[in-house]
Amino acid sequence: MASNDDTWVSAYLSFADSDYDAGVKLWRELTGYPLSDDGGFLRARRHDSGPSGVHLDVHVPNVGAAVGQIRRLGATIDEGDERLVGRSPGGLPFRLVGDSELSASAPSQWPGGHTSLVDQISIDIPQEHWDIESAFWATLTGWETQTIPGLAEYAFLIRPPGAPLRIILQKLGEPTGTVRAHIDWAVSDRVAETERHVTAGARVIQVNPIWTVLDGVVTYCVTDRDPATGLHYEK
Repeated sequence: MASNDDTWVSAYLSFADSDYDAGVKLWRELTGYPLSDDGGFLRARRHDSGPSGVHLDVHVPNVGAAVGQIRRLGATIDEGDERLVGRSPGGLPFRLVGDSELSASAPSQWPGGHTSLVDQISIDIPQEHWDIESAFWATLTGWETQTIPGLAEYAFLIRPPGAPLRIILQKLGEPTGTVRAHIDWAVSDRVAETERHVTAGARVIQVNPIWTVLDGVVTYCVTDRDPATGLHYEK
């Protein structure tokens, strides 16, 4: 197991070819981030087949050791591909990459004064995969698992100081299926942030007590969490 300070994760928005231009335009407006060739914790790529979605990059200090660990944990990885593309035990695509500098962004402040930040990847796990998938991500990252009071179907992995993205594990109501992932935003005012996203071109799918699900070429959530800490607000 890696030390929890040695392994970080980043996310990429993997857009189908037909979605790429619209997806990049929308997410640039939502985040306020410029396009850059320097990498970073949130990136976009184009693919030729399959639907748009969110995948992970796992940044590790020793790629060779991680490949063996991944296989022991029940995942697959293609060493013939220089990008080291793998799939978790439940089928979530990810890439294994060497250690690289990733820095967290500060929350953005928007007109009206509220703040928001992309700060979390949710790994959405059908029930049949819950035990092996949650153990896989905890062991691969070396991050401690912590439950969320009052939310038994969730657990999050405690990220290292300075890491830009958290991981939250969500046990779905679906008994079977493939593991998938989505982006979460931490927001100080969910109503105002939702309005901002809808104005930019996103569409509300569902409103829940502490989060709202939206479609912005890929599905994502805005959540009632402090953008400065990532923690849920006390009710």
